[in-house]
Amino acid sequence: MKKFFIISLVLLLVVILVAIGCPTTAPTTTPPTTTPPTTTQPEIPKEILIGDVVSYTGAYAPFGRGAFGVEAAVEDINKLGGIYVEEYGARIPVKWITLDSESDPLKVAALTEDLILRNKVQFLGPHLEVPPMRQGTAMMAEKYKIPAVYGIGVFESWMAMKEAAQATWTYSWNYGFAMAAPSEPGDFREGDPGYTFIPTAFGGLAAFAEETNKKMACFALDDVDGRSWYQHLLELQKSRATIVTVPMSNLAYIRWEPMTSVP
Repeated sequence: MKKFFIISLVLLLVVILVAIGCPTTAPTTTPPTTTPPTTTQPEIPKEILIGDVVSYTGAYAPFGRGAFGVEAAVEDINKLGGIYVEEYGARIPVKWITLDSESDPLKVAALTEDLILRNKVQFLGPHLEVPPMRQGTAMMAEKYKIPAVYGIGVFESWMAMKEAAQATWTYSWNYGFAMAAPSEPGDFREGDPGYTFIPTAFGGLAAFAEETNKKMACFALDDVDGRSWYQHLLELQKSRATIVTVPMSNLAYIRWEPMTSVP
């Protein structure tokens, strides 16, 4: 009996040692399958919508007739397939939508807002108008944070209006010309009055000054744009030094007689 007990105990120990010595196989788990993210190509817009308010009728209609240049540019761009937009990797046609301001500065802001909200334009411009017709454009560009590039005509008139309104208009970029204002330091035009209107005009007139009575008349509207013209010309009348700085030739003194009304 005792012998049988010892044999049973030995067998039990062997079983235990074998169990301990055998490596246990870890359960195999199948890694989850991950689907690679799909990159969806953004939907390419059908058109790039650009809007502007143009003086097709009224006192500033001569400026409105210049809209044919923008129309021709849009036509040429679309013949090439449109404007290439890197985000979409494609050319997108351009559509220029305009409304008639009837040369009324008070209508520009409302009409521009209509272009933004109703026509969903993404940019404003790029037609050339006189400064009084552009304040409404700048205001709406700032309000809705829409980039606007447009012509303003005389730089001095635009800056005077902007300062009077105490505005920043950070969403507006303008092109035009200066009558006599010098370029900023560091600008490639600095020190060259040939880039301003009046010195350039006087340079051309000097070639014929001796053949005339050296008198000229200035016709200008009594608005912020017109006043800038005849006020600057009157200032030049007082200072011959301002005139003779033009390097084109020795300029003659020209007498300016302002005329604010015609009988």
